[in-house]
Amino acid sequence: MARLSAWIGEFAPKLLPVARTLCVSPDEGEDLLQEVWMVALRQKEVPDGDDVGPWLHRILFNVARTRERTAARRRRLMSRWSPSGGMDSVQESPATLEAEQLRWLLRSEIAALPELQARVVLLRVVGGLSTAETAQAIHRAEGTVKVCLHRGLMRLEQRLKADGVDFAVPGQSAVR
Repeated sequence: MARLSAWIGEFAPKLLPVARTLCVSPDEGEDLLQEVWMVALRQKEVPDGDDVGPWLHRILFNVARTRERTAARRRRLMSRWSPSGGMDSVQESPATLEAEQLRWLLRSEIAALPELQARVVLLRVVGGLSTAETAQAIHRAEGTVKVCLHRGLMRLEQRLKADGVDFAVPGQSAVR
């Protein structure tokens, strides 16, 4: 239990932004991270030292993917029973509609990237991992991480520019 507390203190600041990005609402991101801690706690074999961070990020991506698949199956089942998909017609409006729309657009554009590029963008930009940590998390060479990050950010820039959103690739000027 002490080991888990140490992990939470050390890795939660890096995992939480990634978890929030993988979810629609920040609260769901926190729930996702809670689930990651539970999965990590149940593991019999745990890596040591520098391998813990990438291992936790792999668990995060796997849990998020499982949740998304479950939600998709649930939506398909609910759509068979009612035309509205089983959802209530009245939904609460977000605090700022523009910010929520931008967040949704960015999330959907990252999800539209090839899987490897999306993972690298999430880990490097959102999660703040180093190139080496990201390479460990995805089991690829550091050069692959650098190329995927560059290509992913360039694609994001093109797509967001087409949607009329200013997007600055880190280290470059903003798109006009």
